Amino acid sequence: MELLCKVQTYDWGSRDPNCHVHQLSRKNDPTRAAESITGGKLDRPHAEIWIGTHINGPSVLKENGKLLSEYITENPESVGEKTKEGFGVQLPFLLKVLSVSKPLSIQAHPLKAHAEELHAKFPDIYKDPNHKPEMLITLSKFLMLRGFRPVSDIKNYLQSVPELRDVLGADSADFLASCDSETAQAALKQAYRSLMTASDEKVSHCLNQILSRVSTLDEATRGACLADLLEKLHSHFPGDVGCLSVYFLQDYEMAPGEAAFLPANLIHAYIEGECIELMACSDNVVRGGLTPKLKDVDTLCSMLEYEPADNSANMDVLKLTENCTKYIPHGIKDFSILNIMLKKGDPVTTVVSNGGPTVVLSLGSALYSVDNGPKLTLQQGQALFIKASQTLNLHPDPEQEAIAQVVVAQCNF
Repeated sequence: MELLCKVQTYDWGSRDPNCHVHQLSRKNDPTRAAESITGGKLDRPHAEIWIGTHINGPSVLKENGKLLSEYITENPESVGEKTKEGFGVQLPFLLKVLSVSKPLSIQAHPLKAHAEELHAKFPDIYKDPNHKPEMLITLSKFLMLRGFRPVSDIKNYLQSVPELRDVLGADSADFLASCDSETAQAALKQAYRSLMTASDEKVSHCLNQILSRVSTLDEATRGACLADLLEKLHSHFPGDVGCLSVYFLQDYEMAPGEAAFLPANLIHAYIEGECIELMACSDNVVRGGLTPKLKDVDTLCSMLEYEPADNSANMDVLKLTENCTKYIPHGIKDFSILNIMLKKGDPVTTVVSNGGPTVVLSLGSALYSVDNGPKLTLQQGQALFIKASQTLNLHPDPEQEAIAQVVVAQCNF
């Protein structure tokens, strides 16, 4: 069943008419009103397109306008017995495409039990009781902050960026500088909390001092101070404490087609680029900086994992065929994702139900898809819901030279 999908116009989204979110949304629903363009830029930012049932951006069936969530409720067999046993009668995951043109917030997502607690206490802030582990596959060069740096690296930044000492305070800075392997996590936790709870005046003064000093340095010394990254963040969020997180969090530049898994309690921030994102069906975010939205620093600092993060950890990458790669998160049943790249002359790829529902999004050129019925030409931007009992055969269009990319979201059974 073909789906019409919701576009989110958050401020950090792209105004480039050629961005993935705009192009996919325009082709996903050709009846959608054309976006206004002024001076070659979209008048509204295009941040995300959502494929799923979350209440903040639910997909509908193209055939009759019915909410996909309503269809599933009325047809519980569509999600299969495994899904009903594990999650109830619902779609447990949410598939997105993101076009990021300026940094998202310094953030983390709570564990399931913590999400339930936050929702019960603050339902206006944390609007659902679900956890939100995430997986992403990049569509372009993608910059992000993810997890804490090794404490030894942070100690080096205390030397190369001495201004940090003033904003951390002597006690936290000295504890961090002198800690050993046994006290490293405690020292890091204390220092990061000191940073994130520092007064606006201290943070602004620290940033102004660093930025003034690094503007006159040579390239090598600027690199040792992460000057380019600090200036980029500060250009979007001047005076924001999140800018100083560059000295605590690992920065990654990912190439197109790379993947990462973001489990609960892992601090991160997307900086720029485009990606596919798959997550549990939730919109719970605990923020601490680089945002005009509510910051909940106490909750964030108390929930974080302070071990250095490995960008390739916590997931398996399986090359199922030459054309199909599966990404499987460790310990998460809510979702897994297939990334399928087909070109002219490639064999048919069959997407097999694993006992649960499947969501398909076409990102590239046309495909033929057949499921024991009339042939469907799957064009860029089209999204499909496939019931638990169905399979999907994907045939590369023999008239198309371009690579057809399809992503397939399923539960992790």
